[in-house]
Amino acid sequence: MQNMPRFNAPDVIEHPTASAQRARRPVLPTTSTAIHAKRSIIFDEGQSAEAIFQVVSGAVILSRAVQGHPRRVLDVVGPGGMLGVVSGPRYNCRAETLTRSVIRRVSRSSVDGSEVLQRLVGRALTRNLEKLHDEATMRARMSAKECVAALILTLPPVVAQPAGRQKQGADYRLALPLSDMASYLGLAIATVCRAMKSLKHMGAIQASGREWIAIIDEAALLRLAAAGQVANAAV
Repeated sequence: MQNMPRFNAPDVIEHPTASAQRARRPVLPTTSTAIHAKRSIIFDEGQSAEAIFQVVSGAVILSRAVQGHPRRVLDVVGPGGMLGVVSGPRYNCRAETLTRSVIRRVSRSSVDGSEVLQRLVGRALTRNLEKLHDEATMRARMSAKECVAALILTLPPVVAQPAGRQKQGADYRLALPLSDMASYLGLAIATVCRAMKSLKHMGAIQASGREWIAIIDEAALLRLAAAGQVANAAV
């Protein structure tokens, strides 16, 4: 999984000089930034898609309702990622904060009038398509442990280090609930649980449960993720 492209903040909020305004009269993007508490819904599927969003800090889970089944997790979007980019008039998924997050809102009318934003949206859609193709290929033949290792490496970083529990040299990431990890990877919760226990036993990770995952041996996780990729390339 790759992070989605970042907005260039000046392209979104910088106003041209008065002389440039008189000369070109550009349509200026309308933006607003808000702090959202943990598990706040930014938008829900079926709602009118009046804006796109950028994650400034924190993380957001994208999910979709599946009739007769739990919600299916589609993606976890960290800082710099874009949300709510749809071709139709309504959102096709739910965006819910995984932790306290700062989210920037940009109206769709602003995107329609800004070549800069249109290029950013185009790059975001291209990367999403490439990611979907890569993941569909890899997951078909990766083991559960390899899938979980690859996912952990893509989780957003923890902004504030856990008080009193720091392990020197560890890389702290936001924890994704086991049910959400299982939904995203298309695995049973019990299978994900066994994979997590195996990663802990080999000393690759340490977890607090619901708050964070500490990557202790990043090289081990990278080897597991790479092994799955090599296996797919050999097929």
